Amino acid sequence: MVLATLDGRLDEAAEEGARLAASAEEPGSALYVWQAAYDSSLYPLLLLGRLREAPAVVAREVATGTTRGPIREAQRALCLAHLGQSGEAKDLLRGFLGGQAEGSYTVFQTLLLEAAVLAGYREAVVELMPSLTGTAALLATNDGIIACIGRHLGAGAALLGDFERAKGYYQQGLEVCRKVRFRPEVALIRLAIAELQLDEAVSYQRSAVSGPPAPPGRRGRPRSQGAPGEAKLMADKLKAEGLAHLDFAIGEFREMKMQPALERALKHKGLLGA
Repeated sequence: MVLATLDGRLDEAAEEGARLAASAEEPGSALYVWQAAYDSSLYPLLLLGRLREAPAVVAREVATGTTRGPIREAQRALCLAHLGQSGEAKDLLRGFLGGQAEGSYTVFQTLLLEAAVLAGYREAVVELMPSLTGTAALLATNDGIIACIGRHLGAGAALLGDFERAKGYYQQGLEVCRKVRFRPEVALIRLAIAELQLDEAVSYQRSAVSGPPAPPGRRGRPRSQGAPGEAKLMADKLKAEGLAHLDFAIGEFREMKMQPALERALKHKGLLGA
């Protein structure tokens, strides 16, 4: 399941997770099978947009007496955030703030950070990022869970408005994912980089047309305005680079059937429904 996930064979990973869960009903199967099925299949299901299949596995764990535990709560918060239920996700995340998650292992903290970013919970992002900043060039793994820390740190920095730092985290994440051929994460990081570059290109373009832009919004503004001609050249360069990343990501998302990410990417080209 992990190898299929790394290769981008997400349908296969999800199907294997379902088979693994079914095998837990066989005589002699350990309760651990349920946990392994959930941990290993949650990420593929999230990327495929089939998240509503995952809670069934959780329900079986609860029914068989498994203690949910902190990591299950973190995964639950992540599921809620992916489903757009930000308020419920924040309620769960609050229980881990104020030092209560201190000392927890890296996978757990990475799950919390991803959920916090998706829920737009800035206070949680501020608290969670420092403990992970030295691990941006690593992957977090445990019992089938696998996550790119650099991507989530980059998303956290972008949410907080620190776009140069976000680019650095994305580059670290991209490097490690290329080394291990983590295909879905490479595509997701390139989409994130494209979003930063395209937004920055718009800021430079506005500067070229009307002079220095208004105070920065969510994505900020260019660090140096320069002459209108220079601003236009920079805008064109950033746009070309961003579109290259975006086109790559769109092709990958289509092949891997990553529907949520594909829809997000297509919106940047006005091609949703294409």
